[in-house]
Amino acid sequence: MPALEIPRHHDGRPSLGHVNLMVDTFIANATADDLRSIARNILATGPPGIAAVFSNAARQRLRQTSTKAYPCPHPLFLSDSPEQSAVPSPQLHQTLMKARSMYGAGLGFASLDLLTSVARATIGLRWEDDSDMAQTLALIDSDISQAIQVSYVAYSNIPASKQAT
Repeated sequence: MPALEIPRHHDGRPSLGHVNLMVDTFIANATADDLRSIARNILATGPPGIAAVFSNAARQRLRQTSTKAYPCPHPLFLSDSPEQSAVPSPQLHQTLMKARSMYGAGLGFASLDLLTSVARATIGLRWEDDSDMAQTLALIDSDISQAIQVSYVAYSNIPASKQAT
């Protein structure tokens, strides 16, 4: 009886389609800092194409876990009254992390949807020029710029015949 055919990577290694139990145990129990360091090391020293594989897996995961529940059901900015300066809420940090993950993985258009909801949440708010709120809004502005740049690069890599006119 012939052996089962195991798909192989371009470098000849078998592709098993699962993670070894001990490696999975490590992943489940490692700190986020350890996992970041390991991922960076693998991406920097791994075989050519590993970064593309990683990015594809990241996009696939983000598409599976992303929801279209915009605007966010929780307030992104807090203010006691319209006359008082607004401050970022804890939910804003989570929302920005999600948007940054999205555009970092190449999902610029999807992250722009989320960042648009953040920008719209500032309508009618007040803040001081030198406040934490102003600094946060400057960071959000740079996030929007990054997402636009990622979207442009992604769009310019689409064949002209498939681009929307």
